Amino acid sequence: MTTAQLLFSACGVVYAMLACLVVWQTPQRGGWLLGGCCAVTAAWSGLSAGADDNGPAGLAGALDLLRALAWFGFVLHLYRRYVTPAAGTGGSGFIAAWAVAGRSGRSASSHGSASPCVRCC
Repeated sequence: MTTAQLLFSACGVVYAMLACLVVWQTPQRGGWLLGGCCAVTAAWSGLSAGADDNGPAGLAGALDLLRALAWFGFVLHLYRRYVTPAAGTGGSGFIAAWAVAGRSGRSASSHGSASPCVRCC
């Protein structure tokens, strides 16, 4: 087992425990969103531990994209919760942000790379 595989496995276990603890302790929507982000990250980390060194591919690549979108959605949730939109905007900025995220995810997956990040290990 390589060092990278060991680290990805440990990260997956820690994120899985964090997801359970957050969902168990927080009955609010923000807690469920954070727990979901942690669960997706745990699944991605577990699959990445078993993947080869050629970068994200297959299911690990799809989970990498889903992980990025989940954390993006959680950040938008926090932004929406703590920043009051100006009168008359109706949250159209959030719709535009989701459209940009979906479009960039679709274009990244069509070019064969699920993530712009390069795996260093």
